[in-house]
Amino acid sequence: MELVRSQDCGNSPKNQLAENLAIALLTSELETVSTLVTEDAQWNIVGGNFLSGQAAISTELEAMGNRPISKLTVLHAITHGKSGAVNGEVQYGDTAEGFCFIFGFANTKGTSVRQITSYHVTK
Repeated sequence: MELVRSQDCGNSPKNQLAENLAIALLTSELETVSTLVTEDAQWNIVGGNFLSGQAAISTELEAMGNRPISKLTVLHAITHGKSGAVNGEVQYGDTAEGFCFIFGFANTKGTSVRQITSYHVTK
């Protein structure tokens, strides 16, 4: 898989955390996700499921499995206060999907995420 990261994370640990979490969610990296979200995290997949709790999120990622991603491009990873957003494009062979994750951090330091809302649009 080719991974193209944003240029937004240079001096911002919160931007880096947001970008890492988005990549982990898209690639079903359970270990990374479990270290970055709180036990009571909630994930609203717009147009799909609403997941409550780290265990439900892990179950959803396991069900999604390792999709054959050929390229993942993160365009922006931005944060401000207790919120953050990451957007970009993921390619599965001949199919491309735009994505946007909105994160609500558990604290202002941005060391973990409690709220996730995601949008996915097939191109």
